[in-house]
Amino acid sequence: MTYLRDMKVAEQDGRSRFRAGTPRTPLGRLEIVRAVALAAAAATGERQPDPTRVTQAAWDAARMTVTGHGHIPSAREICRQLSDKAGRPY
Repeated sequence: MTYLRDMKVAEQDGRSRFRAGTPRTPLGRLEIVRAVALAAAAATGERQPDPTRVTQAAWDAARMTVTGHGHIPSAREICRQLSDKAGRPY
């Protein structure tokens, strides 16, 4: 199986579609989910932010503030990418 991290950067309309070194394995996607959930929880302003209570809209808003992971898909897309063998979303 070939993962996106093993592929070269694809050029499309002069823009890079994928960034080299960005992990796109299921574990890499879960690391992205964790990083964005923590950022979204911190943005709520609560004294003790809880990343497990982040809404889809808050997650989508916070994904633009997280750096170091390349392009981060929307919450709906990341759930689709992390579906199990039966096709049930994360």
